Amino acid sequence: LAAAAPTASAAEPIVVSGIDTSRAPEVTLSVSVPGADPSSPLPASAFTVLESGRRRDAKIVGLPGERLQVALTIDTSGSMAGPGLAGAKAAANALLDQLPAKAEVEVIGFGNQPYVASGFTTDRAASRTAIAGLTAFGETALNDAVVLAAGSFGTRRRTIVVLTDGRDTASASSTADAATAAARSEIGRAHV
Repeated sequence: LAAAAPTASAAEPIVVSGIDTSRAPEVTLSVSVPGADPSSPLPASAFTVLESGRRRDAKIVGLPGERLQVALTIDTSGSMAGPGLAGAKAAANALLDQLPAKAEVEVIGFGNQPYVASGFTTDRAASRTAIAGLTAFGETALNDAVVLAAGSFGTRRRTIVVLTDGRDTASASSTADAATAAARSEIGRAHV
């Protein structure tokens, strides 16, 4: 299933931030359109929905005005040293370029344990400074990082983005604990 907004330029594609198939065949996509004015919702004619190449009817509903929070969670374990961490930083900065200006971003690093490098802010320079300051060392406390991120939100519009090169090697929390924390926090989707 794909959606496209002709009003967005090719340089700024829409971002699919969530997919809900719980009521299949009805599917709900949550998307953001970079550069769109949140105070002036886009009309339904701005979107085209295709399924296997066939156009489908779509109902467009604007999300509530509550702010979006994104927990950008980056693996800083020793195995990320060099190109791995450089690639993760580049991906994180690219994501910052795509998020709406009013989206709040928190930067979390995790090696032996997770830590908040920068709290939720709309100040992209502060987020970029936090990302630039991440250094690789230690083991991989991935599950603990997801638990920390899941517990840090203050709004209902929330997303965890995880950038990692491997599996957990150091967490006190299990994978099931991390999944439960994300579910309790009502995270629509975690991106890995």
